[in-house]
This record gives sequence, structure tokens and C-alpha cells, in this order.
Amino acid sequence: AKREEIDASIIDSLAQFDVLVACQIVDIFAQKDLSKIQSKSGFLAGIMKRFRERGAGYSPHLHNQSAMYYAGMGMPSYGHMPYGGGKGMGMPMYPTLCPAPRTYSKELTPVVQERLNLFYSTGLMKPADLDPAILESLAQFPPENGLAILEKLQDADLANIRNKNGFLAGIMKRFRGGTRCVNPDDNLQAQALLPASVQVALEDLYGTGLVQRTELDGKVIAQLSDLDEEAALDAVARFQTSRLSHVTNRSGFLVGIINKIKSEKAAAQSPA
Repeated sequence: AKREEIDASIIDSLAQFDVLVACQIVDIFAQKDLSKIQSKSGFLAGIMKRFRERGAGYSPHLHNQSAMYYAGMGMPSYGHMPYGGGKGMGMPMYPTLCPAPRTYSKELTPVVQERLNLFYSTGLMKPADLDPAILESLAQFPPENGLAILEKLQDADLANIRNKNGFLAGIMKRFRGGTRCVNPDDNLQAQALLPASVQVALEDLYGTGLVQRTELDGKVIAQLSDLDEEAALDAVARFQTSRLSHVTNRSGFLVGIINKIKSEKAAAQSPA
């Protein structure tokens, strides 16, 4: 698996396990044919969930044996992982150099927490279904994006989704991919070529906080110059009044508005 295929919140969740258990989880994950698994984050989250439900992940007896063995040799403490369904001593694990489990302090905004509480009160989910790491990852999003993510979650058939952690992680990953940052200098250079009134409209748009300058590609801003001043102002106004909390690719959405206005103008100018 590639680094970008595993969501950061899943890695954070893995860090909550004892180091020996975490290494077992990673080993099980690595032994699978990952080329046939589309959501690797969800698959890894499913393995972790099974370990939590089982309440066990390694043999304390083997751990103590290996710790004494390596301590006698003056080496870092290692563990042993049972192979073949727990038969035999297995293979030595990596040194226990992993950092201590992190604590989670980032809280959801009140409006997002209220929506999540509604999920719990209606029985769609239980608080135990979501790891602290997943919730902190959700808290990294602006409130409007957090609500949009939960709406996507609500649209799913949660009763038939066993791994809600992995499913929510997948939604958040798609949101991150759709709202990638762009070079603000390209945006500013393109904006400088537009009529002054359109430049002011764009600055007013950024001032609302609905969209960041880094979310709109300079090439898309430059496409506004394909419209006359009145039409460009119309495009910005339509964009601003849209439900942007539901839009993950803001640049693509603005391109769609520009193309629609071009089509409307072409239709108006064509003979009846």
C-alpha cells in the first residue's frame, strides 16, 4: 500500500494499540492481496475493530519471554508474534520504539457535534462505533464541511455498514482530495487581469469565508475573462449563493457555472 492510501486518522487509531498488537495488525494487513482491496483504510480499520472486539492481540507469556531474552543480550525489547493461527513462537517483532499513544484534544464544533448526537439519538450509530482518532480527524474540517461529511454518512445505509470508522474515513479522504490547495499567486495573477468590479466581487466572496483563495485554481479564475463583465459578475454571484458546503471540488464547480452561462448566452443569441 502507498502512504497516501491510508488515511491519517486510521494511523492515529492504530497508535492507540499496544505496540505488539499494532505490529500484529500491520502484519495481517500486509499478508493480504491489497491489489484487490479498493479501500485500504477501511480494510485496516476493520482489522483493528476485530482486535478490539476480541480484546486480545498477543500472548503476554511470549512477550515476557522475549523481553527477558533480549534484555539479557543488552538489546531493545522485542515481542514475538504467533504465526499460523497462533501456533509456535513465530517471528521476532520490531523494537518497541513507537511513540506513546497520543491524546486527543481537538473537539468538534458545537453544530457538528449536535448533528452527530442526532445520529446517536436516532439509533443510526452508537458512540462506540467511532474512534477518537476518527472524530478528531473530522474536527479538522471547517464546520460546513463537517456537516456535509455527516450528510454523506447519513445518506448511506448505516445498518448494513459494519465498519463505520472506515466508511467515514473514506468520505473524509474524498473531501480532502476534492478541496486540494492551489498556488494563491496563480489565483492573484489571473484575478488582476479581470475587470475591477469582478476583482471586488471575488474579494467579497473570499471575505465571506465560504471559500478560500487556495481552493480556486488560477486557470479557472482566468476563464472568467472569457465572459463579459456583467456575465462574470453573474458567475461569481451564482457561485456564492450555491450550497458550497456540499461541493468538494470548488474549482470544477465554478467552471460548470461559467460554461452554463456561456451556453445560455449562445442560446439567447441563436435565431429562433
